[in-house]
Amino acid sequence: MTAVPSSNAFPNTTAILPFQYHGVTISNHNALLREMQGVDGIKTGYTEASGYSLVSSVRRDGRHLVGVVLGERSNGARNARMRQLIEHHLRQTAPTRTPPSIMPAMQDPNSLQETYNRNETTGVGLGAATP
Repeated sequence: MTAVPSSNAFPNTTAILPFQYHGVTISNHNALLREMQGVDGIKTGYTEASGYSLVSSVRRDGRHLVGVVLGERSNGARNARMRQLIEHHLRQTAPTRTPPSIMPAMQDPNSLQETYNRNETTGVGLGAATP
């Protein structure tokens, strides 16, 4: 395997060039590694039930973004959607790292059910799994 030199935070580990294995050419499925500045890739995927999926990370101009695309109909559609998400949202990210806010842990398990009941119509919250 040969890695393409990169200006990303993890040089020489991202855009793997095609290689031969037992006479079969194996290539990277994430074209964005070759096509977009700063993309360092995370995971591509496909299943018949869920379609084409992609999780990508990009660092550009001091900004960092992780994007997720699920359920596209083709590699091309998946990549186009990720390009669109990156270009639109990267410029909206903070130029400096912002730590996540800390939420206090809920001590009373009933409060989880109350949160679930309150948010049931919006699809947000926690609840017990049903068998």
